[in-house]
Amino acid sequence: PKVRNVVFTAIGLTCMMLVGSVEFAQGPGLYELPLFADETGVVGVVSVWNSPQNLHIKMIPNAEWRIVDTQSYVGTLEELPIKKGQPDMGKFPIKEDYGDQPQIMYDLVLDLKDDLDFSWGQKTADERTRVAAVHAKLVLVDPDTGWAVPDEDGNLIYDDAWAKGPYFIGDTHNSWYL
Repeated sequence: PKVRNVVFTAIGLTCMMLVGSVEFAQGPGLYELPLFADETGVVGVVSVWNSPQNLHIKMIPNAEWRIVDTQSYVGTLEELPIKKGQPDMGKFPIKEDYGDQPQIMYDLVLDLKDDLDFSWGQKTADERTRVAAVHAKLVLVDPDTGWAVPDEDGNLIYDDAWAKGPYFIGDTHNSWYL
């Protein structure tokens, strides 16, 4: 019984450390990127990985933020919508608008073949390579209640955030792709 209690305690502590951490397990094909807001800095994490059939993008903001809407692009670099050196988010093909029901998580699953015209074994890098750009509008909330927190004038506090990948989009220094 003592050994069993020690094992369950160790498992419980491990689970608490995993749940309490912003970091997720890293592995082949898994990219963990900071969710970076214009005004606030790092406000969460974006995970990108693939299975044999799907590409997964999961955005989880910190407890004090909720997702109001998202715009995502996955495709070739040449087709990434840019206008006057800035990302043209209105032309990003994947959009979610949560209206007055801001979300704690964004979870996008795309079929590699049907949605991205990708199949394993393509011979050239151009045929195999896809880029992703993920943007969200966030609203500040009370982490205990989930209710939006207004500023001193009664206005809700919003911030724009991007998955902070290794490359800037166009001429910007506040929007990225991977």
